[in-house]
Amino acid sequence: MLTHAKDLRRRAMRKLRPRRRLIDASARVRAKLRNPRIITRVAPGEDMTTGGENLRNYFEVGESALTQIKAGIQAAGAPEPERILDLPCGYGRVLRHLRAAWPEAAITAMDIDADAVEFCASTFSARPVLSQQPLWEAEANDRHDLLWCGSLLTHFDEPDWAPTLSYFRDRVVPGGLVIFTTHGDLSIELLAGEEIGPWAGDYGMGDKAAEMADVARRTGFAFGHYGDTDGPFGLSVSTPEWVWNTVATLSGLAFVSFSREGWFGHQDVWTYQVS
Repeated sequence: MLTHAKDLRRRAMRKLRPRRRLIDASARVRAKLRNPRIITRVAPGEDMTTGGENLRNYFEVGESALTQIKAGIQAAGAPEPERILDLPCGYGRVLRHLRAAWPEAAITAMDIDADAVEFCASTFSARPVLSQQPLWEAEANDRHDLLWCGSLLTHFDEPDWAPTLSYFRDRVVPGGLVIFTTHGDLSIELLAGEEIGPWAGDYGMGDKAAEMADVARRTGFAFGHYGDTDGPFGLSVSTPEWVWNTVATLSGLAFVSFSREGWFGHQDVWTYQVS
């Protein structure tokens, strides 16, 4: 019976492949029309998309990050970056847009996933740096004009925030920018079981979700591990006030701008300038 079910699934998938290829091709054409310099090659190991209709969303999320980065640069009155650090780079969801925007820039691709780093190096001419755990033990060039961090602090518990933000600051030259994202009020509302616009779900927190939302509303911050795991990573949510106060405890980071739900209408985006 199980073999028969698997055979039916394989047949269904074979019928869907031509349609998926057509949708993927359409998404790539659309991305090229929006930015002719973008490289649309996607790694087979990319876990941010399953192909098909998700590919258009994949490109648009990266484009949204670039929009926020450019807005941060403009708000700071900073020059266009010549040395960029994308951390974590993943398989280049945002990095491909950075490369298209600044083709001559020296871009460093940093991630804990060696395959992802290698893909970014070979596809987008990035300098590969393999991250470590904890992050602040990793060696990386400290002469960047811009550091982009999309959805990393969103997976760190409170004790890791200060050393991570300090690590960001120390990788960037004075006058350069640190731009990072956080799970803000929207994410707290989702954990509480609310539906906001197109967003719904509890990020896989299950029974912990409601308690996390309550803690975040009372204290400004909450963290939970996925499932029954107990490693260094999980899900963190933080109010804008909590993030503001946390960064304020560090020296050398001057606030530039805040964009609530700025990254694709979901994560909050923060821009700071290194002094």
